[in-house]
Amino acid sequence: MILLVVSLLSVLPASISADVTVDPSWTNVQIQAAIDDAITNGGTITFEPGVYTNVNLEIDINSGDKSFSLLGAGQGVTILDGGASYRIMHFVNVDTYSCTVSIEGFTFQNGKANVGGAIFNEASSPHVTNCTFKTNVATSSGGAMNNSDECSPVVTQCVFSENFAGMYGGAMYNYHGASPVVTQCVFSENFAGMYGGAIYDYVECSPVVTECEFSENSAGHYGGAIYNQDLCSPVVTECEFSENSAGYYGGAIYNWIQSSPRVSGCVFMENTASQFGGGMYNYKSCNPVVERCSFIGNVVTGSSPSSHDADPGSSLAYGAGMYNYEECSPIVTNCIFVGNIATEGPTIYAYGGGMYNYDACFPIVTNCTFYANSALAGGAVYNHKATPKITNCILWGNSKDACKEIDNDTCTPIVTYSNVQGGHTGIGNINANPLFFNAPADVSLLVGSPCIDTGTTTSGCEYGSVIDDILQDTRPQDEGYDMGAYEGGRERESMVPWSPVFTQPLARTQLDTVLALWNDITGRLPGESTDEMTALIAQIQGHVANAGQLTNPIYASGQLSKATSLMQELAMLLV
Repeated sequence: MILLVVSLLSVLPASISADVTVDPSWTNVQIQAAIDDAITNGGTITFEPGVYTNVNLEIDINSGDKSFSLLGAGQGVTILDGGASYRIMHFVNVDTYSCTVSIEGFTFQNGKANVGGAIFNEASSPHVTNCTFKTNVATSSGGAMNNSDECSPVVTQCVFSENFAGMYGGAMYNYHGASPVVTQCVFSENFAGMYGGAIYDYVECSPVVTECEFSENSAGHYGGAIYNQDLCSPVVTECEFSENSAGYYGGAIYNWIQSSPRVSGCVFMENTASQFGGGMYNYKSCNPVVERCSFIGNVVTGSSPSSHDADPGSSLAYGAGMYNYEECSPIVTNCIFVGNIATEGPTIYAYGGGMYNYDACFPIVTNCTFYANSALAGGAVYNHKATPKITNCILWGNSKDACKEIDNDTCTPIVTYSNVQGGHTGIGNINANPLFFNAPADVSLLVGSPCIDTGTTTSGCEYGSVIDDILQDTRPQDEGYDMGAYEGGRERESMVPWSPVFTQPLARTQLDTVLALWNDITGRLPGESTDEMTALIAQIQGHVANAGQLTNPIYASGQLSKATSLMQELAMLLV
């Protein structure tokens, strides 16, 4: 009996209560005992700073409704390390009982498992906040996190970096109705051997992804950043996709088999696919809604053909901005396609610089602007046995040599009320210099543009229900709808810094606030400014100019915040 008591005391600290503080000297068994107590009694387990090694914790809720929290000292400060041998946390049945589990302020690193290298959520929806997931490995799926069985974890302000999945979802894998809410997170340099460099959604998943950054993620086959399969309908809003890559299709996003995400206010910049869809690839009855998005500088490089017909030895590079294949009818409104490249070469079929539509696809493309895209055929749009409906669009500066703005093979698209360089048959179409404000950097319109008031009303569902523009400014501004993604013309002297992030409402609102404050201050400046005022003015202008050169909304916001702070300082000198 004495030996038994001594044995128990060697496992558990002298006192374990609902609230407990642990430190790196605690063994995994001791930490597990503290968690088991929290499952029963609730409370908070606080982890002191340091590295906790060989962490392998089971959070199995088998009864009760007690909520509890796991609280670290901060990312990079409290580190849970799986030693490249263990999954760090496994949650089971949290959703079965009325309890909330919160995790905040940790770095999860070097976790390893078949699925969910750092965290595996089975019917469990923990709240994960301010955490970093790096260098975790899943031999199958979900390098950092695997979510299954209709769970909906809430993941906020987290970083997923350099995680690896042998097959699916380099950072996160969502399965069988799992629909996490992911907000203000960064996914960078994650890799999946097959599909979904950052996120893979499989079977009726509808995650909500908001204000996230996806950069330099890659997939061996499809979906450099996100892959959606089998009736998945994620909502992706105000996100940036940059420099992601796929070995074959969908440099940033790949949608397959009736997966129809809603993608709003996003930037797709410099993503790459070897064959099809540098920015986005839609396949097999996928009908995504893509609104107020910017597709800029995406590339399809050309590689050996797969199931598509081509001459022996040739390579294919289709749809640098977007590729739609086999009964896909996306609704694309208020988007810009600028500088996307279907790479040309002696043996490369390079079609559809902005968009490629193939085989019974009927996209609705309304109030979009295509400029400076490049391809061997279809500089802006290429259609093969597909009939897109193109309305109120500008297609200009994409054609060269024998290449047309719109090229067609065995089909006739419906093009109306659009400005097409070289002309195009259809009601209301024109062929006139659109007078862009500062192309290619800014494809809004100058006052006097022939595209102003010459479009048609596109508020009906047959056009995608367009009632505003890419900046969410109301349409129409004057007598009629304008052509292109931007409503209304601008004077030359009204030039403000431009960046793709300013197409996102939050960034645009912050910019408008900065400009309004600036106009107020400049109206009160004395005839001769002091040296201190002059120095502040130069700093303010510098920060605003920097914001206009950045593509990362977080960094651009930081520059605008600095400008605002300096303007407040300048305003104090004017009192």
